Amino acid sequence: MATITFRDGTQLTAEQNGTCFILDGKPDFLEDLSVVRIEGEYTFVLHNAVLIECASVDGRYWFSFIEKTAEEIEKELLHESVAALEDALCEQDAAGEAWRAAIEDALCELDREQE
Repeated sequence: MATITFRDGTQLTAEQNGTCFILDGKPDFLEDLSVVRIEGEYTFVLHNAVLIECASVDGRYWFSFIEKTAEEIEKELLHESVAALEDALCEQDAAGEAWRAAIEDALCELDREQE
């Protein structure tokens, strides 16, 4: 048996078969896999783990974890930065559109007053 402890203290107890872990049903894993401590046949701590679904056999759920590579982490950070930049540009563009609409309305109002 192995005890898997997540960063927030949540624990799972699972049967261990090499680097795979087995539960009687599919658990709801946490999104935060930044720290996963495994104590069983061996003890180790993973940082920035990724859940690997091995197989579901006869209602039993086999799974394993691996650690993200530095390259994977760098790519994720780059994608997050690009997404944040896109959001900021969209917000700025939306604000710009609102200003343009307000200026056009004011110019139309001035034209009507001058007629």
